[in-house]
Amino acid sequence: MAQPPRTVEVRLVDLSGMALDWAVAEVLGFQPTLEHPLFCSSPAWFGLCNPPHWLEPDSPFCPSKRWAHGGELVEHYIRWLRDPANPGELWNESGALYLAVGVNGKPAFGATKLQAVCRAVVANARGDLVSVPSSTLGMSAVA
Repeated sequence: MAQPPRTVEVRLVDLSGMALDWAVAEVLGFQPTLEHPLFCSSPAWFGLCNPPHWLEPDSPFCPSKRWAHGGELVEHYIRWLRDPANPGELWNESGALYLAVGVNGKPAFGATKLQAVCRAVVANARGDLVSVPSSTLGMSAVA
């Protein structure tokens, strides 16, 4: 039996890419794993032991980059999603921030709508500090 992956705690506002997608998969009960056969040939992806019925076989789960995956989250887990209205409102040094509020009322921001949605899903289930495998940090989500 393989060792479980080494995990690290990450602030929600710092979650992005593969680490954010992993956290969403955990919240949704998809049981992400680094031991999936395709992980070896495609290191920017993790497998799902319990994939959703709508995910194409052997397709990476990328809700932070793909509307086909993230759109499902908006419908079921987001109370509202807002575009930044004007400079000075919901902006940071990187530019505009989108705001998503989950069904439990916890808000989250993101550089894209999907990133805000994914962060809100995680925030509403796990809070502002999340454990993810250290190998997922700094890896871009598959587009």
